[in-house]
Amino acid sequence: MDRTNRKQAEFILGEITIPCVTMVNEVIGLTVQGTQLLINTYFGDLSDVEIPQKYYFEMCGKQGYFLTVINHLYGSSKAKTKRGFKKLLAEALPSLIDPKNGLIQKEPELTPADFKRFDEFLLKVRDK
Repeated sequence: MDRTNRKQAEFILGEITIPCVTMVNEVIGLTVQGTQLLINTYFGDLSDVEIPQKYYFEMCGKQGYFLTVINHLYGSSKAKTKRGFKKLLAEALPSLIDPKNGLIQKEPELTPADFKRFDEFLLKVRDK
């Protein structure tokens, strides 16, 4: 087990720091706490919202919400605090932004390097 990187992954979105879930050094989602922080800060009108199960994951002992939960929250919210949110998102996660709508890509294109890292990860898991 790799114990060299024990620091919680995070990204800064405006004035808040959101904890993330990573796998193979790539952000795959927001922690449950990070999602709640996002809701409390930018989507206050959704404080009691039940997030659809399709955004939730549990993998390798990690739980959270896929990044596309941000699209769901943005579309569901009527809060005025979401103004300027797409700009903040583009600054925080530029490689994941869909240029058509300014939100997270639903199916980000994987590069050959992404596939190689994923293959290496699967081989490591298989060999353990």
